[in-house]
Amino acid sequence: MSDAQRIRWTASSSNRMSPDELERFVGEPRVGCLATNRADGFPHLSPIWFLYESGVVFLELAESRIHLANLRRDARASLMVEEDERPAHGWRPGVRGVVFRGTVELIDDEETVAAYGE
Repeated sequence: MSDAQRIRWTASSSNRMSPDELERFVGEPRVGCLATNRADGFPHLSPIWFLYESGVVFLELAESRIHLANLRRDARASLMVEEDERPAHGWRPGVRGVVFRGTVELIDDEETVAAYGE
């Protein structure tokens, strides 16, 4: 594979989603993959539903979820949201996706959580 082909298929400034494309992409129903940091230093990954609203990602985690315990200890997290057409259509269609990363703010107020849950 030439460098030109590799660049075309790799995330770069030339194939970055515009703000409108990003809003549409994460505004559609999708499953994300949430990564948090376990106490032993290894990442913990699992699929999760999310709500994207005005540049903010909202997650609802039950008290029993390992992710929530991880976030209470270490608030750093990443969320990958992707669309991969390769399994169904071969190599050419490719992948689209975004990764959010940052420090999570936990909301424990039941009324606020219930409002987002609706």
